[in-house]
Amino acid sequence: MTRTAWASPVRCSGGRRTGPSSASTLYSKIDATRDEHYIEANGLSASGTTGKRQIIVKDGVVQNNALVYASMDDVDIRAENRHDEWATEFYQFSLDGKHEFSDTFTLSGKIGTSQSDHSNPIQTTIMMDKLNVDGYSYDYRGNPNKPVFNYGVSPTDPTGWTLSTIRMRENYVTNDFDTADLNFSWLFSPNFTLEGGIQAKDYGFDSIERRRTATETIVPNFPDGTKIVPVDMVDLASLKGMSGNPGSWVVADFNKIADLFDIFSGNGTFALSNYAPSDYSVEEEDRGAWLMGKFAFDIGSVPVSGDAGVRYVKTKQSSTGIATASGQPVQATVNRNYSDTLPSLNLVCRAQPRPAAALRRRQGDVASGP
Repeated sequence: MTRTAWASPVRCSGGRRTGPSSASTLYSKIDATRDEHYIEANGLSASGTTGKRQIIVKDGVVQNNALVYASMDDVDIRAENRHDEWATEFYQFSLDGKHEFSDTFTLSGKIGTSQSDHSNPIQTTIMMDKLNVDGYSYDYRGNPNKPVFNYGVSPTDPTGWTLSTIRMRENYVTNDFDTADLNFSWLFSPNFTLEGGIQAKDYGFDSIERRRTATETIVPNFPDGTKIVPVDMVDLASLKGMSGNPGSWVVADFNKIADLFDIFSGNGTFALSNYAPSDYSVEEEDRGAWLMGKFAFDIGSVPVSGDAGVRYVKTKQSSTGIATASGQPVQATVNRNYSDTLPSLNLVCRAQPRPAAALRRRQGDVASGP
């Protein structure tokens, strides 16, 4: 894993009328390679004519309505070797400033943009199975956090494994966010200030995934004409930093099988195509404006202060994905627009001669995204 990051904040003090302003840039990138190794009794979750329907439960113990121990025959065992190469790149830029046009009128604003790009061009899992194994058992009775497994075969035996699946699922995700606002403050009188502004936000998201055009369980034969994994194409995996049962087991040698079948060629049975359920995008555009008056006056001997204002927000959304029409995948776009007007009022009345005692009244409308 490799991480890269840098930031470059710049701040200017300004002059008598121009307040402090700042600009900042942030960039980061992470590159990672991940390898994961598994062994499991996948037959316990497999449906269809194979898997669970073939399993024979020879013995078992039920505690609290859970089968905490079981001994079984005809259980399918699977070993997996997954290899990922991925990177995420992020950048952000922002700029803000303030200027006093007079002693009573001030203008301030800011803009910002950011983008995150995630790419996972290699997410590949090579699986090999042993089918209909007798003598498989699991036991959670001694310690539910450290169960004991017996796979019915030696997990480190490299012989007799069948290449069953080569899964390839590269994917890419991008997020974009842009924002800007411009605000003013006008001191109309010692007892009244008018403030307001406009705001704009744009958001975009898109996702792409590519999978094998052929079924993932379609795998080539080895040079001997079978799908039995040769002993020299099996590797030993082990737990790291912890103990368990089993502590070691065999998996397919990822590099050797990838090279033998040229699985990253993008041709033939390893050609890739877009996976429709993961191909979609979202765009959102938010526009808003607000106006607020701050006031202070006396009602007899009682000081009254507060503010009253209103905010208007309009949102446009567009989502595009793949839908099914008459059994065929078609691109579909859904648009949605909505707006809200949100008033607010805050009042504070302070009693005399105890200004610390105050009567407050707050009322307003708020909105949240759907």
